[in-house]
Amino acid sequence: MARRPREPMNADAPGADGALVVVTVETTEALMAILEEVLPVQGLFPACWIDDEKDHGHVQFFADTLDEAGQIQAQVESVLAEFAGETPWTLRMGDCPREDWAESWKAYFKAERVSEHVVIMPSWDPVEGEAGDCLIRIDPGMSFGTGQHGTTRACIQLLDGLTDTHADASLLDVGCGSGILSIAGVMLGYTRVTAIDLDPLCVSISSENACINGVNEKIECYEGDLADLHVEPYAVVVANVLAPVLI
Repeated sequence: MARRPREPMNADAPGADGALVVVTVETTEALMAILEEVLPVQGLFPACWIDDEKDHGHVQFFADTLDEAGQIQAQVESVLAEFAGETPWTLRMGDCPREDWAESWKAYFKAERVSEHVVIMPSWDPVEGEAGDCLIRIDPGMSFGTGQHGTTRACIQLLDGLTDTHADASLLDVGCGSGILSIAGVMLGYTRVTAIDLDPLCVSISSENACINGVNEKIECYEGDLADLHVEPYAVVVANVLAPVLI
């Protein structure tokens, strides 16, 4: 396994002067995508993006204390040991002034077309789009599901491509995360859209994002396991979750 050894923590480095402690993994885009899927199962929700200039992925966590950062680092190293194989990665710890944390998102997330008709845009990079476009505002940092991940894009592209043959079809979004797929579904013309997730935070965030995009009255959000919910058949189902769950 190719990596740089972990640097020891000390009280004079990360977290000084009340700054947030930042745990960062740099690796390939492929391994970053795996971590983005696997880490939330461990209760860790990273910020992930691709550095186009250096051609590698970033996976970051922000902690309030060194102890918290150390626990995150240990969990991340355990996941890397299981999934990285021979893929190179480095892990480091640093700090970030609290006043800079919110602004740091803006350097990496810009408005982007993810399918023929769907454009994802953060609030700080609004676009007008073209005739027939579905403009979805999703700000990063609230929950995973910003349209950056390959499987999220693939699901949106699938929904977009099915609109010609499934006009006004019902849609079930299993493991809704940020609600981005449900929101895209409503904007693309799907009806009776239902979003479910085991995580109550995801359900809350999905509802909030639906309100931000003006489609909250067209999406029913539920907390719970699909097996425990009494749902009717749906014409289209999207489940952007881990492969073992799908199997």
